[in-house]
This record gives sequence, C-alpha cells and structure tokens, in this order.
Amino acid sequence: MKWSTTIILILLVAGLGAWVYRDLAKPKVPNGVGTLIEGEPKKIERVELVRTSDKGTETLSFERRGEHWWVTSPYKDRANSRLIDEMIVQPTSSFSDKFIEAPGDLAQYGLDKPRIRVRLIYDGGEYAIRIGIDSGFEGAHYVQLEGQPRIGVLEPGFAQPYSQAVELYRLRTLFDVDERTLARFTRKAAPEELKVPALKPYSYFLKDSKTKEWAAEGAAPFEPTRENLKTYVMWAAQVPLEEFASTGTPGTLPPPPGDVLRACTFEVVDAQDVPQIVVLARLKRNGHEEPWAGLADRGMWARIAGEIPHELLEDAPGK
Repeated sequence: MKWSTTIILILLVAGLGAWVYRDLAKPKVPNGVGTLIEGEPKKIERVELVRTSDKGTETLSFERRGEHWWVTSPYKDRANSRLIDEMIVQPTSSFSDKFIEAPGDLAQYGLDKPRIRVRLIYDGGEYAIRIGIDSGFEGAHYVQLEGQPRIGVLEPGFAQPYSQAVELYRLRTLFDVDERTLARFTRKAAPEELKVPALKPYSYFLKDSKTKEWAAEGAAPFEPTRENLKTYVMWAAQVPLEEFASTGTPGTLPPPPGDVLRACTFEVVDAQDVPQIVVLARLKRNGHEEPWAGLADRGMWARIAGEIPHELLEDAPGK
C-alpha cells in the first residue's frame, strides 16, 4: 500500500472518530410525547418573569384583575393580554416529541443558571419554569419544570412570549381614547404616497353630550345608533396593536412594511378637541393580507390584533 493511501485512510479514521466522539458528547434526546405541564392547568392569577443577560437581571410582574391583565413591575399599566396568555398557554400546549428523562449536569443545557425563569402563580401554588439554551433542534430550547427531573425540547417559538422588549408587554391601542371621551370619528382620504383609490369621507360625532345622541355626516356606512358605534367606532378607539415595524421619525409616516391594497385615514377627536390620526390599511406582506395601522405621530406602522371591520375600508353600496 502506498504511503499516500495509508495517510489518507488514517485521516479518514481520525475524522470519523472525532465525529463519533462529538456526537456521543451531545445530550441524548430520546423520543417521547407530551407537554411541559400535563393535565388540567390551574387558573393563573400572577406571572413573574425574570430574565438574565450580560446587562444584568430584570424582573417583570403581571397580575390578573377581572378579565384583564396588568403590568405591576417595572411599570404599572394595562398589559398586552395576548402576550400574557401566551406565557401561560405555552407550557400546557407547546407539543414536544423529545424529552431527556435523565439529564445529568444541567449546565450543558443552560438550565443551572437559566437565562429566563417564569413563575406562573395560582391559588395555593405555582409552576416554576426554566428556559435554557437553544437545543440545536431547529431553534427549539431546553425547558424544565422545576421539581421534575426531565427536560423538554419544546418547539421553536416557545421562548418568544418570554423574550419581548419590556415596552411590548404594555397594552398599546390604536387610539388613546375611550367611550367616555370620544367626541368625533372621521374617515378621510389616505395619504397620496400610498397611491390607493380614495374612499368616500364620512363622520360620526357626538351631537348632544348630555343625552349621548350621535349623528352622522357624509357617506356613513351605518346608522349612528349606540350599538353600531360600540361595534365599529369603539373598535377603532380600543383595538390592540401587536407587531411593530417601519419605525421612523415621530410626526412622519414611514413607508409601510408591505404592499398597500386598501387604505384610509381616520381621525378621532376627544372631548378636549384633541385629534389623533392613523391610517388603517390592508397590506400584502410575506404572501398574506394583513391589517396594519400607520401611526404618524409615533412614526411607525403596527399590525392590528384581529381584523379591521369590513365597512371601515369599503364604501357601502349606494352611498
């Protein structure tokens, strides 16, 4: 056998041995099926989120009050209930087909000093959850319920609701008004740079503040009854915002994060005659049609939770 052939074979064997050693050194993940918290979950009343990074440790606390969640630390405000509910639901609904039943040293999973700790507190007890490092399985993380030896490798996205910027846990709404302060709601043409056909303008306004009688002007799509206003106008005044994009200079509307299909400008005026202006739009983004709002005063676009009522971005027949 030639020396060159011998050397090549030696290198191949050495490489194979290194690969086998590295593979054996990886945490073994046997197959299994289940969720991190099994059985009927308790009703969670408080959530505590502790996150550690190179910059230090931060603690966020949330509390259920009636039907809504509130941020109690590091600031006090209405919370984005969607995010809080996701934090609660993830451990009972995120499906895993990989569990490590005898994990050994927790350091290899990043669970000895976890970057995220979550306490889901219910009447009489709590679920304490540790979230470790990326497992290498397509972005899934190692997760452990304290008090249980096994470690789950839960699906990608599990850690997302626990990793948001602090301000995003605050409930952000389309308009900063409520039913008591709303005085006028007006639809106008969309900004020219969006290049969409103009819809017919209309307004709803509080005709008599004592009797709470409302009136309509222009091509209004529905009668200004109390029920209609609650369904449509108050939707526009209270709808939550979910995803933020295209942040620009406050006071200007940056380019939208997608192709504009339909759009219109809406102005809400409160009892102090202070206007708030947004652009409601249907955007084509990543192959999907999504509801977005352009917030000129904040210099950003934000995706709207739920759907924009059909009548707000369409002209009613015969109007």
